[in-house]
Amino acid sequence: MVKREHVAWALLMVSFALLATVTALLGGDIRAFLHGRTRVMRMAEARQLTQAGKAEAADRIYAELAEDYPAREDVLLEYAQHLDGLGRNREAEDMYRKAASQGRQRHASVRRYALFLDRQGRRPEAIALYERYVTDHPDDLSARLDLGLRLAAEGEFERGEPHLLAAAGNPGLRFGAERALAEAYAARAMKHKEIDTWLRVVAMDASPEKQVYWQDIAEAYGALDDVPKAIDAWQRYLEHFPNSLTGARKLAQAYERAGNEEGRRRAALLIRSLTPTRPIRRNISPRVVVEGVDPASDPSSPMLDVYFRFHGTLLRPDQCAVRFWLVQDAAADDGPAIPVTSQPARIGPAPLWRGDSMRQRFALALPEDLAPGTYMLEIGLGTDNAPRIPLCPLDATPGQGKGQAP
Repeated sequence: MVKREHVAWALLMVSFALLATVTALLGGDIRAFLHGRTRVMRMAEARQLTQAGKAEAADRIYAELAEDYPAREDVLLEYAQHLDGLGRNREAEDMYRKAASQGRQRHASVRRYALFLDRQGRRPEAIALYERYVTDHPDDLSARLDLGLRLAAEGEFERGEPHLLAAAGNPGLRFGAERALAEAYAARAMKHKEIDTWLRVVAMDASPEKQVYWQDIAEAYGALDDVPKAIDAWQRYLEHFPNSLTGARKLAQAYERAGNEEGRRRAALLIRSLTPTRPIRRNISPRVVVEGVDPASDPSSPMLDVYFRFHGTLLRPDQCAVRFWLVQDAAADDGPAIPVTSQPARIGPAPLWRGDSMRQRFALALPEDLAPGTYMLEIGLGTDNAPRIPLCPLDATPGQGKGQAP
């Protein structure tokens, strides 16, 4: 009869043999995995030290990592950014250069190095960096897009155009490349190329991000005196942005140029429906015009509708914050401005597209200790120190701190 101790010993020997076999077969992979985990953990530790304000301790770890991994782009790039953040420009540039020299970039080292050169006022060197990299890696279309954009921005569109056209062949880069091409053609009055490119953009999908360029197509057709196509393009634009006062006005002008009185009357009705009863037409910022105001239908509380028109696109909610104030003596430049709480506290929701318009109702909460009298209601966009423009007079009733927009 086999003793229990013999069975246990046999199983132990089998387990040992299996472990030896696995170690022999996979030992290199296991060591590499553990080695890699050590690198990742050390980089994470360096980041934590940096965030904790222990730059010297982090620097020691990064220096050791750069010595242990002299050909790893991610290690070199992170060390470069660490040095850059400390203002050690010469050392940072050396590390950026090493990171960017590791072949085809996987961690955007060339882009980071170029941005570093930009901050140093060395834009020609940044372009030369990209050109060397693209020569070695012509299939890196993301880098070619960056280079094309840089060359176009420097007025070197002829050199940049081939790179933008190449990048446009990549579905993920196509929109940015085509947009840059169209804008460059527009700046050079190459209207037919501009139109063809914008038409490719609006055909990509039905998102506002793409359809906003129907207005550029319409303007280009107008510049070519192709009024019927300009009318069609403005109509297509208004299908996507039906509240655009700019689009309605442009459509009316196009119908007038075409001698189409019926079309002009229809466009005039659209303009009328989008126009405030109290016109203002003043810029509240370089991108935003206050077209005017309307009194709200409910006179029992201070509310008003403000009409906004957008010269440029506002993408972020923080770009859309509004502020209201009451000023009793609007003629006095140094008169006290009393902040007024509003709901909502911003235009929106963002994004708000170039060429579009918006009518937004604001309810106002006046200070309870507000002295009775007539005030001028003013509005600003952004911070409390932003420029303000007057909207309309507002009467505060005695003792209640309540009022109404007339």
